[in-house]
Amino acid sequence: MKFFTVLPTLAVAMLGALHAVVAQDSYAVISSIQTVTTVSVNLQVVVQETTPANIFIQVPKIIGGFKDIVATVTHLTGTVIVVPNPKPFSDEVAVAVVEQLRNFVAAHQALLNTLIGKHSLLAKFGPTAPLAFVLRSLESVVDTFAYAIISLIPTRHDEGVKQINELDISLTAAVETYES
Repeated sequence: MKFFTVLPTLAVAMLGALHAVVAQDSYAVISSIQTVTTVSVNLQVVVQETTPANIFIQVPKIIGGFKDIVATVTHLTGTVIVVPNPKPFSDEVAVAVVEQLRNFVAAHQALLNTLIGKHSLLAKFGPTAPLAFVLRSLESVVDTFAYAIISLIPTRHDEGVKQINELDISLTAAVETYES
């Protein structure tokens, strides 16, 4: 009878352990990076297609898209940092992770550059403060996500940091553009 009273606690502990295993799974980490990259690429298309004729339809989609990226990255960061003392990935896996980080950075830079290019249009017809706000939020969660991943690839640490530093430059430019 006591077994059934302890069962929920055991189930939570087992799921927590499984969650930790998933966080240490290189496939899960690479897949997480790919997920955020895909969301960013899709949002870049929305931003690119923004015109004076559709701006009032597009702006909520753009802000919502950035909020989705922030929520997705926040969730994925939780799956990566759940392990207290993570076991680093092999160099072979680290190379694959860095490649995905490059794709991630390239997608975000394209998105941010497109958004910067649309600044005059967006500023003319809509408020830029909400975009500046979501960009600042994005900057914070992306850094946390990236450094959690970089902690798993010590053999490629410098390459990972280089990618994130490049992204930070683009994020800073976008935030400054939309705060002005």
